Amino acid sequence: MRKTLIFFLLLFAVYSNAQQTQRGRCFELQNGDTSNIPGVLILGSSRQVISVSDAQGAFNWPKDSLITGVKIPGYRLKRVKSPSAFLWLELVQQTTQLEAVEIIFERSDIELSQLSIQKSEVLGAKYLMKAACCNLSESFETNPSIDVNFTDALTGAKQIQMLGLAGPYALITKENMPYLRGLSGSYGLAHIPGAWIQSIQMSKGAGSVLNGFDSFSGQINTELYAPENAPSILWNTYLNENLRNEYNLVLKPSKTLIPMVILAHVSINPLQEDLNRDGFADIPIGEQYQCMPKFSYQQGGFEMQFGAGFLQDTKYSGQLGAIYNGSGVAYRIGIQQQKQELFAKAGYVFLKHPGTSLGSQFSYSTYQINLNNGSHAYTGNQQTSYMNIIFQGIFNTTAHAYKTGISMLQNTILEQYKQTFNRLESVPGCFTEYQYTPHDRFSVISGIRADFHNWYGIQVSPRLHLKYTPNSAITIRASGGRAFKSNYIFSEQMGYFSSSRIWAIDSIPVGIITGLSNSMPYDLHQEQAWNYGINLQWRMRWFERDAFLLFEAYQTRFEQQVLPDMFNSKQYINFYNVRRSYAHSIQSEMRCEPFKRFHIMSAYRYVENKAPYSGQFRDVPFISKHRAYFNISYETRLKHWFLDATLQWHGSKIIPNLNGTFNKSPDFAIVLSQITYKWYYRQHESDAYIGVENLTNVKQNPAVWSADSPYSNRFDANRIWGPIYGRMLYFGIRYKHR
Repeated sequence: MRKTLIFFLLLFAVYSNAQQTQRGRCFELQNGDTSNIPGVLILGSSRQVISVSDAQGAFNWPKDSLITGVKIPGYRLKRVKSPSAFLWLELVQQTTQLEAVEIIFERSDIELSQLSIQKSEVLGAKYLMKAACCNLSESFETNPSIDVNFTDALTGAKQIQMLGLAGPYALITKENMPYLRGLSGSYGLAHIPGAWIQSIQMSKGAGSVLNGFDSFSGQINTELYAPENAPSILWNTYLNENLRNEYNLVLKPSKTLIPMVILAHVSINPLQEDLNRDGFADIPIGEQYQCMPKFSYQQGGFEMQFGAGFLQDTKYSGQLGAIYNGSGVAYRIGIQQQKQELFAKAGYVFLKHPGTSLGSQFSYSTYQINLNNGSHAYTGNQQTSYMNIIFQGIFNTTAHAYKTGISMLQNTILEQYKQTFNRLESVPGCFTEYQYTPHDRFSVISGIRADFHNWYGIQVSPRLHLKYTPNSAITIRASGGRAFKSNYIFSEQMGYFSSSRIWAIDSIPVGIITGLSNSMPYDLHQEQAWNYGINLQWRMRWFERDAFLLFEAYQTRFEQQVLPDMFNSKQYINFYNVRRSYAHSIQSEMRCEPFKRFHIMSAYRYVENKAPYSGQFRDVPFISKHRAYFNISYETRLKHWFLDATLQWHGSKIIPNLNGTFNKSPDFAIVLSQITYKWYYRQHESDAYIGVENLTNVKQNPAVWSADSPYSNRFDANRIWGPIYGRMLYFGIRYKHR
């Protein structure tokens, strides 16, 4: 309660000292409807420019200045309306005909939002073509802010880390609706094909209350191609030296009753290889099929998108042929997954009331997984329903904007691993968010949401975001907020099925747990944490071009966390609740363009993540304290050749042993590189690319402990600190018709 009170006192202090400017909006009136006009130069005394209208037509100007006119090609000022402190400038089009002008704007592959109050990065299509981004997890392998690691040496599953915390602590959404939540936590990142992605938006720290209560380390939102922005045809083919072959299609039919786009994906991995000669397949074989039709409809101020999706994914791995010893029974792995989903988004913009709109989001999905990993057999079924309704408006002027709404999340989950775990989670919630923007240099967003969880009761999540721009070169942002998360111990820790460890909850082995209460899943408390962060963005001129220096620091302090303990129980992975665990993350970054079309990006990150294992604070395993990143990219003048190379250095990690002790992994460096050739013909665009992952051929050895006796209590394929396969060559072809 004390933290929440401090939170709102800070907001009140900020609000009380920021009344320094006045706000207005430029608009055009046609047939009774208003449309905003961006890019209008607002003129003051001596006809000097004192402000410029933004993308919504909004502008502000110093309180004591006098507006004498406007300047924008093709428009003139018709009249000025001032019903309150807010100023309305109505413009009309002039009849003067202007000659056509072609404007060429070069987008960076990673765009930093200057206007966003939260630090936000947008990874566009250009970034996704820098490497073999076959799916969402592989899209982050050239990103300095996110680590991508294998969960084990047998299943090929990957998990991300953000701000020193595992992937489940990040809110991962698809088109701003929940995506990676619940049982799909270990494998869901591989279920969004890279060729489907139009852009990825990333923000760190406490997220907006509009999107939910479970954003600890940040939010990653993926936008897929929609009918209004998809190319007519996009075809992508990929093949690597392990014979993994993928085919992706984005198709927008030209003659349909309503605009639509069809997204299709096929992935086949037919070859089992054992390059490290431990008797186990280095990469699973299997097939994945996906299809997703999407539709859109727009009429006046109403807009709607809806669609459906289907996924089937099968993987097989384990010991090869007759190469096994010990019990004489080969160690086999089989994973079958299916997912079906329906989704819809609708919104209405009140054209006669600028800044006012109503939006809604709905989704329903089912997910099934069957896993057999040696002697471990796990099945899970999940049904998820989600609804989110948001109304936004302004108080007199756009300096005071608000959003408010309600949400509903319901999960029906049935898990079977040695015994049955089932639950129905029902979480209705409400939220409100207020944005105060007195002038271009300062903005604040405060929000609060309250959710009622049928297992955990009322949970209150306050959030605060500040942005201050003292001048055109420096931007300072700060954030803080509280987050909650339900527990899914099996699906979020599936890598431990690839070992001989015995699963236990509060030291009681799974399979003999009795008397589970009806108040908490697994009899474990909900996870809760506060996240605070600050980041500095400094734009400067190097080599007569823009360059950026970035610095950020974040802290996550847990009030309650579910800890998987491998230190103090020799053959167990024991789950129990702890308090006062924390994660600190500090990162510095530099981006520059020494000469035209040659870009350099470098970064260094330090992470400290500690938790009380049986009361003794230790470093959390499998997390590098130190990581360095260096990337160079170049494109030729005619944009036919693209070259990209990335160096990643990873510091050592804590690796638990089966005897209760631990070791430290060696540090290592890997290099990724790709060359692309692109050619154009009218509306057609094609490119061929060839690349290499892990050029330095770093391989963890061993990747599987006691591989010759997989059913013994010494077997472990979970202690993964580095690459498994080694060097990997690949090539592909893309075709795009705009």
